[in-house]
Amino acid sequence: MIKEEGILPKAFTDKDFDLLFSPKIQQLSHRHWTPLAIIKQTVGFLCQGRHTKVLDIGAGSGKFCLIGAMYANARFFGVENRAFLVKASRKIAKELGMEQQVTFIHSSVQDLDLSQFDAFYFFNSFHENLDTTDAIEKESMVDEQAYQAYTQNLKEQLAKLPKGTRIAIYCTDADIIQDNYLRVAVLSKGKLQFWERK
Repeated sequence: MIKEEGILPKAFTDKDFDLLFSPKIQQLSHRHWTPLAIIKQTVGFLCQGRHTKVLDIGAGSGKFCLIGAMYANARFFGVENRAFLVKASRKIAKELGMEQQVTFIHSSVQDLDLSQFDAFYFFNSFHENLDTTDAIEKESMVDEQAYQAYTQNLKEQLAKLPKGTRIAIYCTDADIIQDNYLRVAVLSKGKLQFWERK
């Protein structure tokens, strides 16, 4: 359910969001954080009511969750395996007074029970195992085996979720979605796709 009036000023930009963070995290924005326009489109699909629990898989700076919670009446959760990003996200959530709406989990998605969530956002956070261009951490290395393991685990978990579960993927290969989901929309020149469990 989209809020009738957003918390964000109309002139608020992606750059304004970046400035909430340290220069190190700001530098990652152009490649790793979701644009505001995509977030607004996506929460309109994922959030079906006040009690919707949305999980951002690979939350990074927390941008999707923080901005999403400003647009929609729902609970947002972000799972991220890098401690420095989780720490930064939690700090911003506290500064914005959003701790009741947004929770950041320091973990791997493989260790979460996805059945506790209603909807999911995935901006191909596993791809960094295949391409280290503009890597979040300088010591990152190509690890195709890790990519395959993460992808397979997520596919299997998503396939087990109940009817009505919604998933939005951005800049992500649709192969991660199993046949028991129906694609309901393709936006942003094919980069953004919405899926619902049949």
